[in-house]
Amino acid sequence: MIKQVTCSVKVIKKPSSEPVLGTTVLNIVIDNHESFVKVMSSVIADDLIQLLTEQSNLYNSQNVQKLKVSPKTLKWSIITPEGLRKSLRLIILMGQGRKETIRDCWSTDPKVSTPIFLTL
Repeated sequence: MIKQVTCSVKVIKKPSSEPVLGTTVLNIVIDNHESFVKVMSSVIADDLIQLLTEQSNLYNSQNVQKLKVSPKTLKWSIITPEGLRKSLRLIILMGQGRKETIRDCWSTDPKVSTPIFLTL
């Protein structure tokens, strides 16, 4: 049985419709692999990484039977804190360089490759 729920929202102050004058771009200058890892470690705390790791693995164990599996689906493997850190680093780095396609991020072609990806 579906229960209908109603709610009301009171707008206290109308949002400003003025244009945003600045930009919302984060640029990180990366000198080398070690400095990037240090920056990431200082921004994303170990306890957050641990919590995300535990909750991701817990979610999978609770829902493994409900998830659809197709021939293209990779088998789940337990997430480790270090693996999660590497994934987050790659996601952030992917946003720093402009590529034509997402495949270019992983290219080994010297014309389009991103050398730091190979060091992570």
